[in-house]
Amino acid sequence: MYNTIKRVTLMDNKPHKFSEIKKFIVSHILENNLKPGDKIPTIRFFAEKLHTSTLTVHRAIASLVSEGMLDSMIGSGTYVAETNKIGIIFPLNDGLSQNSYLSEILRGLDDAVKEKDFFPVFFKFPDTDEKKVSFMEDIRKLNLRGLLVYATSEWQEKNWDMIKALNISSVCVNNFPDSSAFSGVSLNNRKAGNIAAEHFIECGHQNFALVGNSSDTSSVKERISGFKESINKIDMVLNKSHIFVNQILLPDDYDRIADKISTFPKPLAVFAINDSIAYELIRRFFKMGIRLPDEVSIIGVDNQDFGSKIIPSLSSIKQPAYQMGVKAVKMLMEKIEHPEISGDVSRILLEPELITRESVCNLKILKRTAEQKTL
Repeated sequence: MYNTIKRVTLMDNKPHKFSEIKKFIVSHILENNLKPGDKIPTIRFFAEKLHTSTLTVHRAIASLVSEGMLDSMIGSGTYVAETNKIGIIFPLNDGLSQNSYLSEILRGLDDAVKEKDFFPVFFKFPDTDEKKVSFMEDIRKLNLRGLLVYATSEWQEKNWDMIKALNISSVCVNNFPDSSAFSGVSLNNRKAGNIAAEHFIECGHQNFALVGNSSDTSSVKERISGFKESINKIDMVLNKSHIFVNQILLPDDYDRIADKISTFPKPLAVFAINDSIAYELIRRFFKMGIRLPDEVSIIGVDNQDFGSKIIPSLSSIKQPAYQMGVKAVKMLMEKIEHPEISGDVSRILLEPELITRESVCNLKILKRTAEQKTL
């Protein structure tokens, strides 16, 4: 009836410590894929397997009940406990702690989970494979009802494989995996690229450049495609030599890109895949004496808080971050409340909005002003 447990080695005629018994019971639940509401074997079953007393097993089960993993019903038995915990996973990256975009998504997730009378539990996803294995084991033991996963453009496909192996209802936020196994909520990234190009064109620009990172992720691919698409619609071309996309952008990369851009015909319109890239470029352009936005205009994505404080203030494409979190929770709750659709995959794209500031020069207005002065 029950599978052999691999996590704890059974040794005949050897009494087991209290902690080992608890670990064995948890392993049994995980290995046999027992769900909330499923009944676990009897105290006698575990006592015989572990060659220990029923009293010791009873103490171990009582401890797991007090920890919220099991429910004990007098006269009926012991069951895997229902839980009201929802896990929220985001990357272990100190830089993200100051990211207002991420903060808004997490706030939306937190508010929406609590509104549904669930308890949000936040986890930072480890940055090494060794730590990821133990992290996943810890996640399993918490008996979560569902998972909400914030993924950056650097999120690896193997991370999604590990999440999938947990066999917990999960929804991704911000970036979709390349595989089609996960439902999620993200920005309409193609539209973000469209908006950036269209604004440049409306302002009279004809020379373009693009700077990005992680081109193998869906969000970055879509932003690049959208930008090119809108430029091509008016029979213009984004020169391949004007596209700078690295998997990771290091300080030397920014220096090299800024040096190269300084040689391009001006005025030039630069689309930065995110605000952080835009900021790094603006810093270097300023040091090089390049006038912004007269010589180089720039648009970013994310509408980070710092964008309104730098000089020139950064025009940026705003993502509905808070709403993204709220909709992700709604999607997850539908999976939890309707197990029959938990395996169905659905994806929602939210529409971006351009926040115009000072970093884009309107060449058409400048031209009209110059013409009026000559009259």
